[in-house]
Amino acid sequence: MPDYSRIISLVQSGIWFVEPRRGRMIADAFLMRLEHGRRAEPYLTDAEREENAIRAQVRRVPMPPQGKTNIIKDIAIIPLIGMVFPRGDMMEDMSGGGAVNLVRFQREFQQVGNDESVGAILLEIDSPGGLVDMVQETAAMVRSYRKSGRPIIAIANTMAGSGAYWIASAADQVVVTPSGFVGSIGVFQLHQSVAGMCEDLGIVPEYIYEGARKVEGNPFEPLDDIARAAMQAEIRSIYESFTADVAAYRGADVATVRADPEGTSEKTFGGGRAYSAGQLRGLKLVGKGGMVDRIATMQETIDRLMGRSARTSTTKARLALSGRKV
Repeated sequence: MPDYSRIISLVQSGIWFVEPRRGRMIADAFLMRLEHGRRAEPYLTDAEREENAIRAQVRRVPMPPQGKTNIIKDIAIIPLIGMVFPRGDMMEDMSGGGAVNLVRFQREFQQVGNDESVGAILLEIDSPGGLVDMVQETAAMVRSYRKSGRPIIAIANTMAGSGAYWIASAADQVVVTPSGFVGSIGVFQLHQSVAGMCEDLGIVPEYIYEGARKVEGNPFEPLDDIARAAMQAEIRSIYESFTADVAAYRGADVATVRADPEGTSEKTFGGGRAYSAGQLRGLKLVGKGGMVDRIATMQETIDRLMGRSARTSTTKARLALSGRKV
């Protein structure tokens, strides 16, 4: 059974990279389940858990013979599906669609990245993001495995939001499906004071502590200006790292990545909003220096990696995807 008290504490104190709409849906489901109290059995059935486990497995698709030696290599499809957490699957019951364990994801990615029988890596992403922990390191790891002749493609099938987009942006190319969304570049932390509720219930919490700022920002008292400023500084620092990396990975200006879409900038990466594939096309954010490189389905992306095109050979297709001149 999930430790709901731990999850509540996490929601209240954690720093989040998450797309707000999907985040609210998960939060609403969580609150509804809390209101109905604990259950003797888990919320997900064995069949649902098994389906999630299958979706989380790395899959391999053989590519056509490569080069003069006709070597057959694989496309390794690595899923990043569900809410993103550094360790454990504590929110699997809440999010329904599973959760991403970044420790496991890193291990699987490194195994695939070091395998010479892999000719291309495809990150299949359907995630609104999640906790901040280990996201930057995971994106840097993906970036470090880029090499000539072995493209790494991230596809939002159907969402790469916030922290998941940070990871996606580190790939050689970012693809979004026609019904997909990417973006939500931003960071937030929630402070929820329950002081009034405690007072109504006759509860008087009292911390015994040492360290002037040890318990600042706790939920049992209003947030003072000093604590708010400290939290804001931490959020700003993470946001600056987030946007600097996305700008570098995508070949865009930092000012463009951070620009408010309601401001005066001609080009923006959403200012915290997630954009649909159609919006990306209309805002000219598809292509070099944009939020994605192309709009395509999962199957079209696999076909392209395999070189199944009447106008190009397998070698040319893979060179194009790896960013080299054909």
